[in-house]
Amino acid sequence: MDTRKNSQVVPSNERKPHSRPPRSTGGLPDPNKPVRKPEAAPRQTKQSVAQPQPVQRKSESMASPPVVQPEVTPEQPKKKKGKGKFIALGVVGAVVVAMFGIRAYNNSKPKPQPKPEMAQTMVYEQSGRYALDTYLSYLKDFDADSIKSVSTDSWVAREWKYANSNEARQNWIKSVCAYLDFEYPQYEALDTNGAVYLDDTGNKVILDSDMVDGEPVTVTVVDFSTLAVTMEEDVEQIIEAYKKSGYSPKDYTYQEEMIDLMLDYLLTKSNYPTKTVEVPFTLSTELPIEDTTETTESSVGDEGVAYAGAYYITDDSALDKILFSSEEFHNMCDTYSGLIANYEHQLKVDEYNKKVSERDAAIKADKDALKKRLEDEEITQVEYDLLAADKRFTQEELDAKVAEENIQISEGVFAELITPKKQYPTIPAVPSVEEMFEPESVITYTWCGSYFCKNEYKGESNKEPQIGDGSFDLPA
Repeated sequence: MDTRKNSQVVPSNERKPHSRPPRSTGGLPDPNKPVRKPEAAPRQTKQSVAQPQPVQRKSESMASPPVVQPEVTPEQPKKKKGKGKFIALGVVGAVVVAMFGIRAYNNSKPKPQPKPEMAQTMVYEQSGRYALDTYLSYLKDFDADSIKSVSTDSWVAREWKYANSNEARQNWIKSVCAYLDFEYPQYEALDTNGAVYLDDTGNKVILDSDMVDGEPVTVTVVDFSTLAVTMEEDVEQIIEAYKKSGYSPKDYTYQEEMIDLMLDYLLTKSNYPTKTVEVPFTLSTELPIEDTTETTESSVGDEGVAYAGAYYITDDSALDKILFSSEEFHNMCDTYSGLIANYEHQLKVDEYNKKVSERDAAIKADKDALKKRLEDEEITQVEYDLLAADKRFTQEELDAKVAEENIQISEGVFAELITPKKQYPTIPAVPSVEEMFEPESVITYTWCGSYFCKNEYKGESNKEPQIGDGSFDLPA
């Protein structure tokens, strides 16, 4: 008997499956290489494989029963893991495609153009606005000679001459000019391509005009119309000051006194009302020839300052008229004149009423006395009637009347009837305010307003600037 064990054939279903190749841990596939489908491991055939058995000794063979190996079911590959792998690869492919798409889109967009610069504007010192700003600064401090450095024939600067060294008038000129302010037309800045220029925040840039094309300036000025209304509200204050001054329409210098008194009132105001008006100015790059016939006393006692701008103001008459001779300004002067005139007229009315009252009282007293004589039987009714009548007689007329009417008259009454009747004063009526005070009879229009006085005034007042006041210090 063959002592070797028969060779046992292990069934194919008892073989151990091949292990899976390890997964790559190198991350995502290279996007620059095409994606390749993974190859499956080769399958094994179902043929039986004879396994050589070790030679056992007889004793061992007889002592131990044959070893039976348990059946082992080969492990099947997990389909879910393989499916997940394909899904991951699909996602990676989609990401790669998206990246290429984004890159292509970015490459197709036009490259941003550089932002254009703002178009160059005129140098400020060479602009008309620089001349106007300089002119305004001199006006606000009212330096007459400096004003003339930028506006050689300035009508406003000549107002200092019309002030005639009068402190109240000089202070008035300074006060009015201190309220001046200029606002220039504005426009949208352009870029070097001619389009509207936008700043870094996307907003339009607004610039002031260079003021070289004759545009008007928006000027803030004192509102004289409102001041006139304020005068009417302050009538008691104005009249009280007038009474304290002792001035009278009979004074030789009454108009000059009243101008100063009005300015004293105005200069007590801490804030003047203002308004804005459009004012034209004429500018030129050529220095105008100075009118040597018109001299202007410096307001600061020096020769002003040097002006280095490119433009000059050749005509400021419009501003001078608004400040010192406008209709609103003259109406303000007329309002003050009217308050004084009304006060003086009322004085005349009060005086007239007093005289009338005194006369009427005298007439009444005489009538009462005559009536008392009748009551006391000092005279008869016939005598009372003759004495109360307005008619008086000559001696011949009275003798004839007595004989004709056969009346009895005492010698005393006869003497009264041939004596002229007592006369009471005739009090003339008070003229109207307009009749008492003609235009400019209180405040004239020629104490300021250099352009108006030289070119437009048609009245009777002296339109030339005065020099001195006739005093020892300021001889005329």
